[in-house]
Amino acid sequence: MSWMPRRPLTTAPFLIPISVLRAVSQERRAAANAADQHALAAGQSADSAGKAAQEAYNRVDTLNGVVANLDNYKSLKDVNVTFAFDKAVLTADDKAQLDELASSLQSARGYISNLPAGPTPSATRTTTTSSASVVPTL
Repeated sequence: MSWMPRRPLTTAPFLIPISVLRAVSQERRAAANAADQHALAAGQSADSAGKAAQEAYNRVDTLNGVVANLDNYKSLKDVNVTFAFDKAVLTADDKAQLDELASSLQSARGYISNLPAGPTPSATRTTTTSSASVVPTL
């Protein structure tokens, strides 16, 4: 058997040109910068969504308070406005009563008005027409 040189256990380092290393480094930096920009944009979107969610929660909370207090009202004033049969025209006296009611409502924080309909379908149609003449006055 003849003597053969042994192969080294480690291989020689793989040599990469410096220009290639620089190009790879620049590409990785560009990719990292793009990832940073995307992360920043995602963070801003998340902040904006969080603020919108908080505003929606606040509005719902306020609305819950309003709904809970709907039963806590008091009658300020009752005004009866009558119409002639099959007519939807307000008299001067009726307009004056409605104007007085409207002026008292200007200082009210919130109010509910009730314009009841008549007892029959025909009366309901007439009441709807009559109510339409009351609403602009208020």
